[in-house]
Amino acid sequence: MIPTQIMNKTKERAYEIINIYISAAKDLDFIKSIILVGSLSDDTYTGNAGSDIDLVHIVSDEIDYQLEKKAIVHLIERIENQTNHDIPISKVVFQEQHLKHPYKYDFEVNPQNKDLVERPIEIFRIIDSGITLMGDASIKDSIERPTREDVLETKRLGKKQLEILGQEDPDFYREYTNTSQNPSIRMMTQIVLTTALSDYFSTRTNPVPANTIFYKI
Repeated sequence: MIPTQIMNKTKERAYEIINIYISAAKDLDFIKSIILVGSLSDDTYTGNAGSDIDLVHIVSDEIDYQLEKKAIVHLIERIENQTNHDIPISKVVFQEQHLKHPYKYDFEVNPQNKDLVERPIEIFRIIDSGITLMGDASIKDSIERPTREDVLETKRLGKKQLEILGQEDPDFYREYTNTSQNPSIRMMTQIVLTTALSDYFSTRTNPVPANTIFYKI
């Protein structure tokens, strides 16, 4: 009988994994900044089954975006293996140009560009409670808030992405649908935030006020 693997999801373990990851990430010189968001940055981390380490990577504009993402995903997978898969690390990556207005939407809607589809969600998380762990802290401070149009476009692209997934990968779509019935904390955050933003902007045309917080799980 194979023994059950016990995972350590305590906050102390989360920060231990973060330190290991940041130390390794310094070898990737195209990373301009790594920002901690979510429950670990706003002190609502619970350490339950759906907990993860939410990191947003800001990378150079001078290298191919997909190559940068692949290198970061490879590093994250290596660190997750090294740390017993105790707590997963999010694989969110943006180039600096992706955070500047006006946003460009000339990318293909597919799983590889999921971060670009959900860009306003991640940016609001950065602005709300983001903590720079590595690199240039001024990048976080210079990020502009998404506009009404950005949020509504994200909602449209998200719907399109799900439709494409349902056609191209029925098994993945079925698994995603099942997961949606019992969402992780990260997914709950995205659902709540996206819904709140859509409702907010359906009656308003101004950018979100600086002190507005849309998610607390």
